[in-house]
Amino acid sequence: MFWEVFHALDDDQKRKFLVFVAGSDRVPIGGLQNLSLTIVELPIPRDRAVDDHDDEASSEDRLSRLCPVAHCCDNDDYDRTLKLPMYTSKEVVKDRLMFILSFYNCPFHIA
Repeated sequence: MFWEVFHALDDDQKRKFLVFVAGSDRVPIGGLQNLSLTIVELPIPRDRAVDDHDDEASSEDRLSRLCPVAHCCDNDDYDRTLKLPMYTSKEVVKDRLMFILSFYNCPFHIA
């Protein structure tokens, strides 16, 4: 679902996403194949207040509020990691992606 939503973005939104995952809106020398982006699952944190009475509705609510997380340089090789929750619909993926892209003009590019 993520890639379907991503490919539907316009060029400006894709540039903002590049800032989110790479810390720059410039394509690396040699092209995007040199970006070295790893996508991993971001687990849903458990709500300790709910404890063992956790139901599917509360898990779904927490999931819909989780945003993707990006690490621009995880190690000496400057590998980038995008941590994505396992969203249940394209609408939620698009909503959360648009939310993180709305922080594009923040001084530190919250990523």
